[in-house]
Amino acid sequence: MKKALIPILLVLLLTLAFTSCDANIRQDIADLMGDFSENVYIANGFVEANTANAAAVTSAVAAIGSQDVTADADDESFGIVVKIPEGVTKVIRPQTEAEQEETKDNLATAFASPTQTKELVESMKAPASIDQKDAASGTVKLFNDTLTALQGQLTDDDLKSTLAELALPEIEDTSALTQGDILVLQMMTNLVSNTISSLKDETDTINNKLDKDKIFKVVDDALFTAKVAEELSGAASIDFSGQLDLAGLLAGMDDDTDQSVSRISRVEDEEDDMGEILVAFNDLIPDLLPVMGITVSGSDYTYTKAKYQSFLMNQKAYRGSIEHALRFVEKSGLELSEVPNANIDTSTLIKYIISIVITEHHAYWVVEEKETNSPRPEKLIETLFDQNHKLGHGEMGEDDDLVPLEPANFSYDGFEAFIADRPYELLIQNLKDLNTINEIKQLNEVLDELQEEIAAWETK
Repeated sequence: MKKALIPILLVLLLTLAFTSCDANIRQDIADLMGDFSENVYIANGFVEANTANAAAVTSAVAAIGSQDVTADADDESFGIVVKIPEGVTKVIRPQTEAEQEETKDNLATAFASPTQTKELVESMKAPASIDQKDAASGTVKLFNDTLTALQGQLTDDDLKSTLAELALPEIEDTSALTQGDILVLQMMTNLVSNTISSLKDETDTINNKLDKDKIFKVVDDALFTAKVAEELSGAASIDFSGQLDLAGLLAGMDDDTDQSVSRISRVEDEEDDMGEILVAFNDLIPDLLPVMGITVSGSDYTYTKAKYQSFLMNQKAYRGSIEHALRFVEKSGLELSEVPNANIDTSTLIKYIISIVITEHHAYWVVEEKETNSPRPEKLIETLFDQNHKLGHGEMGEDDDLVPLEPANFSYDGFEAFIADRPYELLIQNLKDLNTINEIKQLNEVLDELQEEIAAWETK
């Protein structure tokens, strides 16, 4: 019998914190290096910063336009024939190879400079154009239909599953879309177009046998797309591992427990008293809220549909792109370390776990949302922090308990059963694969233990 997913994720976060150096030391280093993170001549106005690449990306994204389409007509812009979805009149097409390379080169150079990254992220907060807004929701529908059509031409179940997870959430509110949202959407359309191209043989037919040389580019594209989503969300600026309180996490995990008991069981024993564990996240959560798009005024938290929608798309793109890369690496015989954009560290592992929590919660909401007046997911998250403002302010004490969410017209009663059916084995394997880049021995030990426990569940 499978158990809840949340204890597993807590175990992994605990381990990642354990294998990072002391949080206070890391913070001291971060404070010191903060004084040197920007060129002193630029900071003092002696020379002008070179922001040409950030400006080039900004101009390129602003120039992304749409094409008129006719519903139910055949479309082959991604490389396979797909019907234009009903009601769709405009879409954003994948870029040409030359346009993709130019955009990626400028993005990579901009991300290598703190000054350019800051300018680019700020410029991407600008509103999308009217034309882009008109095309965005239709593009997502065509994108998802293309993934479905591609799955129908493949026989490999693992690739089918990975493509299904790459699907983007429907855009319900286009009014607040930003240039950053459009860039992420463009990168995702490019990724799927390139994936389809890589799967074609010499007769232009989808082939389940992967060409290692062709797949190399797809994997690199996928990891770079994840990087773009990470940077634009602001998550790249957070020292996730350094801001987890090691002492608090270990206290929550090990205090007054039998060391012979498994890590999962020890964490499950704490489910009724999460205060000791959550206090370890005091430094992290206040920095995470702005990334999610949550605004704070005193003890009041505000989360709009538009902000949540943007954050969710980033998280879906981040998780989906990473899993896309990992599965194609596995199937093609590539080594992840061979790929230039495999810049993976402890923070990457933590961000990946967080993306799973966010996207799995949304998936549950989609399944369970039956009432027209049910609270939306952003309101559920908003209420969680309104009722537990110490959590959002980073002021949780060891004796503080979370006030549980009990919203009207919506129930979490089925959440444990829902996540119990999710693919644990694949999650663990993904983390093991990511950990091959900068191997953390202790993490591998925990992952091995989790795999053994999961295998034991399956036999019960």
